[in-house]
Amino acid sequence: MSQILSAPREVVTGGLSALPPVNSRLSVSPAAGSAVTAYGQVVEVPTRVEDLHLQVSDRRGSSSAELVIAQPAFAGDLEAEHEGAQYVLRWLNDRGVHEVVGRYLGRRRVGAALIGWRMGISGPVTRVQRRAHARVAVAVPVHVEPVPDGDADADLGTPWTGITVNVSEGGMLAALPPSTSHVAGPPGPPVGAAVRVAFALAGESFDLVGRVVRRQAPATTGPAGTAAVAVAFDDPNAHGDRLRPLLFAHQLNARRVGVL
Repeated sequence: MSQILSAPREVVTGGLSALPPVNSRLSVSPAAGSAVTAYGQVVEVPTRVEDLHLQVSDRRGSSSAELVIAQPAFAGDLEAEHEGAQYVLRWLNDRGVHEVVGRYLGRRRVGAALIGWRMGISGPVTRVQRRAHARVAVAVPVHVEPVPDGDADADLGTPWTGITVNVSEGGMLAALPPSTSHVAGPPGPPVGAAVRVAFALAGESFDLVGRVVRRQAPATTGPAGTAAVAVAFDDPNAHGDRLRPLLFAHQLNARRVGVL
């Protein structure tokens, strides 16, 4: 997710007509800095477009829109649901990850039982450029093993087995439980360590070498002692053509069934 937040954007042609249609799946998150998860990522939860109204506001042709989304179910008590609060709406189509910033305008009842959020949209709609290696939420078993890095006599420690949190062409974030730790503190290799990560996705196996760029213990969620370990792959181009379509297909399917 952090790579998505910092990735280059390009404005999508067509203006607000590029907004997702009614019944589309999308995600919503508070504007950057408003709230983070235990793994240092911006909170992002699934929702759906319930209604959409486009309108031209002046003679110059500038446009705005009101998008009604199903009320998102954020974990915990976010004190950001007030008029004017900004949220990022993100969705996926066959051209990649798109997003737009909306302002919370209030609630609206949708049907007999559903409450919707009215979001004011003025644009622009942007697309995350492909070279940013956008991360996809994927939870599969992963094996993390230290590898020699200069000092052949150094104690490499023992391997760790955990679960991926997200994966991209450029790296991954993995959750390592305390039972796999052989040292005090958060489990997993230290920052800067060279590692080999092995995992399987959609029936294909990957065995990739990288380096640990971040390691932290979760603050409030997950089993006590679990650590989040971020690994940057040494050569994303070596496996990108094989990994990219699998990640895209996984994310597209997850959004279609409402998991993301």
